[in-house]
Amino acid sequence: MYILAIHSVIPHSKDASQLGNKMYLEMEDQDFSDLFERNEMRRLSKLIKSGIGCGLRVLKKINQDRFDAIITGTGKGSISKIEQFLSDIDTYKETALNPSIFIQSTHNTINGQIALKTGNNTYNVTHVNQGLTLYNVLNDAELFLLQHPDAVILAGVFEENTEFNIEIHNSAGLSGLESDGAFPIKWGESVTFFILSERSMPGKVKFTSSQIYTNLNESNHWESLLKDIKLDTSKINNTAFLLGHNNEIELNSYYADIRRYLNESKIPFKGFKDVTGEHDTSGGYAIDLANQILTNKVTSNEIFQSEKVHKIIIINHFKEYVCHVMTLELVD
Repeated sequence: MYILAIHSVIPHSKDASQLGNKMYLEMEDQDFSDLFERNEMRRLSKLIKSGIGCGLRVLKKINQDRFDAIITGTGKGSISKIEQFLSDIDTYKETALNPSIFIQSTHNTINGQIALKTGNNTYNVTHVNQGLTLYNVLNDAELFLLQHPDAVILAGVFEENTEFNIEIHNSAGLSGLESDGAFPIKWGESVTFFILSERSMPGKVKFTSSQIYTNLNESNHWESLLKDIKLDTSKINNTAFLLGHNNEIELNSYYADIRRYLNESKIPFKGFKDVTGEHDTSGGYAIDLANQILTNKVTSNEIFQSEKVHKIIIINHFKEYVCHVMTLELVD
């Protein structure tokens, strides 16, 4: 699969000291006013505006609004509207509820609105599978392109956060590894949409693999992942890695063996969650960053302090025992 265009909405600051009263890195408010009616801008939540706007913006980059499928994914959907709707149920005792809030709380709202705005009635699906969501999106897109080789797919992932959601994670002990608060998990949110096609184009980036490794709490599964990585990096020079560690504790635990191998082999690597924070579909931004590096929109020296990179492997973990590994290469 080839990436024809990509666009992301990410937090406006990656500096945790700039969070103010927020418990997470908040998405920037990009200007999508040219894509919406004025009353829509007032009515829609930030995630819905960012998701629809990001999808429409990436279509403008290839100068078309026709596509053959829209395949998106989210870990938890529009949490703020879900929380508001549930709160209203309790407050108004299931009477006089605002239908707009319910509509915006559903996971397929972004897909549906993009389809309405572009007049498309094509294959339209939203995957919801926590940290495995991005893998499901890419797998579905690949299967669709196998059946329809000439198709153009609008794919994307989107996620927002709330303080209540973070409090639930903290109380359930799902905040990951910490060390007396010295290395807390940095939470965040983001939206990424991209156009996928099977048509090979020079200067574009290609997905060469997307794999899931499970049961990583067992050492032999980490060995399998490492073995595959070693085989992969031996096939081509100028390879770099983007890793999904959120803090130093995770880098020295989940990614310890990988980091050791990369250091010994002098293969450059960098984390990406310092920009997005932790959330289920943060890997979407990693794809965008990899695309920028491989197409020289951002120099590899800027990110990795190394020469030209032709191949990037993204590794992102989910709940300590699952890893999603993606490989992207530049097409000459």
